[in-house]
This record gives sequence, structure tokens and C-alpha cells, in this order.
Amino acid sequence: MARGRITHVTCQCLRKTAYGGMLWPDRKFGQTRYPMAGNRSLWRFLGVALIAIGIIVAFRPRISEFLVVESCLDRGGSYDYSKGWCDHAKNHPYVPWSARSHGNTPMLQGLVFVLGGAFVLVFGGSRIGRHPS
Repeated sequence: MARGRITHVTCQCLRKTAYGGMLWPDRKFGQTRYPMAGNRSLWRFLGVALIAIGIIVAFRPRISEFLVVESCLDRGGSYDYSKGWCDHAKNHPYVPWSARSHGNTPMLQGLVFVLGGAFVLVFGGSRIGRHPS
């Protein structure tokens, strides 16, 4: 009988030291040491927001240039892609985006946001790394 009691106390002491002074049996039902872990809707919102920001960051240069070119053509001009302005005097040839590439920095920045958002959607609010409750 005494041996079982000692084992029980030893287990509680190990639990107490291993998890920062918090004994598992002393916790109330539903109480967690990680307050953000259970709020899945907040994690889902954060993940979707990061993905949306990533898409905006990645495609903003293309969208802004498209809007400028479209407004130039609507006014009856021709957009000079080499100089980046609207010309009403003469016509200029269309230069594809790949030929006038402005670098991949916005795409890479957007990719970082999208991957971060995907990570938050998959692992946000999960029980990875927590002790069993």
C-alpha cells in the first residue's frame, strides 16, 4: 500500500516539475495553458488574411500597370512600355510582361505570406507540442 502511495506522489512531482508547476489533475475541464490554441476561428481568419495579403503583394505591380495601360488606351493613346507613360502622338508595340520583368521580389514576398498563411491554417490552434490533457 505504501509503495503505491509513493509512486503516486512521485508521478505528481514529476508532472509538476516537467510542466511548470501545473498538475494535470488540478486543472478544470476545458482549461488550457495555451489560450490561443482553442480559438480555431481566429487562427482560420489569420491564415486567410495572410494568404490574401500574399496574393495582393504578389500581383500588385501587374494590376497597377494594367490599370495605367487601360486608362491610357481608353483615352485614345498608346502606352510606351519602355518609358512607362502614355503617348498620344505615335503607336508603340506591346511588350510582354516577361520581357520587361521588374524582378521577382514582389512574387517572392507574396509567396512568403501565402506559405505563412497556409502554415497557420494547417497548424494554427492544433495540439502539437502540448502535453496530453
